Amino acid sequence: QQRQRYIRENLVSQINKIINQGHKLILVYPVPEMGFDLPRLLYRKYLFEKNLYENSIPILSGSYEVYKKRNKLMFEILNSVQSPNIYRVYPHTYFCNTIIKDRCIGNDKENIFYHGDDHLSIQGSKFVVDEIMKEIEKIEFKSN
Repeated sequence: QQRQRYIRENLVSQINKIINQGHKLILVYPVPEMGFDLPRLLYRKYLFEKNLYENSIPILSGSYEVYKKRNKLMFEILNSVQSPNIYRVYPHTYFCNTIIKDRCIGNDKENIFYHGDDHLSIQGSKFVVDEIMKEIEKIEFKSN
């Protein structure tokens, strides 16, 4: 409880410090974690279930509920800070509750989105970077 309060107070303090200095800030919300080494598991499935791959590549996923519970505090903290100079990026909107209801996907038919269990691959990072760039364009548009 004390640790959570410490995290909340310090994070909010740092965000407010940046905003109060007149800067714009893009908050990137937590990326879902898979909880397993996605590329390794896909490879093992390929080795041992080759007939499965002849028909279709399996989409591996983690629980959306677990993601929401694990990141509840961070969402509360980030949502509590309000300012017209704050812009927000939500990676989970790309990975969670989209292709598979109530699940966060780690891959699709063409791409693996993770390197390991919780680090985004180049393909996974591309979505987040694209969303950040959209927010930067909004900032530039407002300042013109």
